[in-house]
Amino acid sequence: MTHTFRLIFSLLIFTSTITCKNNSSSKEISYHKTEYSETQKRKYFQDSIAYRLYNGEFRQGDSLNNFTTFSKIMYPDIKAKNKTNPYLFAFEEPYIDTTKIDTTMSWLRIAVDPTFRTAFCIVIELKNNRTYLTLKTTDGEGGYYSGLLNFSVTKVYSDSLYYSISKLLHEANFWTLERKPNDTGCDATDADSWTFEAIEKGQYNIYELSDPLFCGSAETMKIGQIGKHLVEKVKSIKMASLKEIIPDN
Repeated sequence: MTHTFRLIFSLLIFTSTITCKNNSSSKEISYHKTEYSETQKRKYFQDSIAYRLYNGEFRQGDSLNNFTTFSKIMYPDIKAKNKTNPYLFAFEEPYIDTTKIDTTMSWLRIAVDPTFRTAFCIVIELKNNRTYLTLKTTDGEGGYYSGLLNFSVTKVYSDSLYYSISKLLHEANFWTLERKPNDTGCDATDADSWTFEAIEKGQYNIYELSDPLFCGSAETMKIGQIGKHLVEKVKSIKMASLKEIIPDN
């Protein structure tokens, strides 16, 4: 009788273990969701992350509702230095895989997460001997959540615009600057966050600054001046009222 009881008990334990493993496996599969299409990933971001406070960071979200977790699980093969930045995803901008730099690309992107204002992104690219200048904004609240892309416009200029910006980047020693989060020389509490990212002749660099026109070294302030120059350029695009998005001061 005792032997029979032990046999039944062992079978119950074995069955329970198998069931737990199966449940754990099912949970893991549903959690990772790597089989999502790009459209489904975008839909998940829209429904669960885009308007969530801090895009799920700082315990405002768990599991996939946290953008850092979402980006790592949904895009495990992309080796980008800023893959956990939800604003780029909201701008519908690509993450630059540093293991696959396009050697034919001449490109600069400035993504700005301001405090208490709308986030915006400026992209300048040289293509077919023309400069393409693009402005994007979201419907989010800078410093709180990214929202989604709600405005995008591109204007075409001569190639001289790109080359003038490229020259300024070289003069500011942008290509040799090391990436340092919050690289400032003053107290930048509640400061706007600017991320400069560029590709040229196979080179790639990314640099993050807080209030680049007011904080940092002489070199970083030169980079801030490049950003200011492009902000003034996009203000001339009459297809949108940008005064509230990009203040004059």
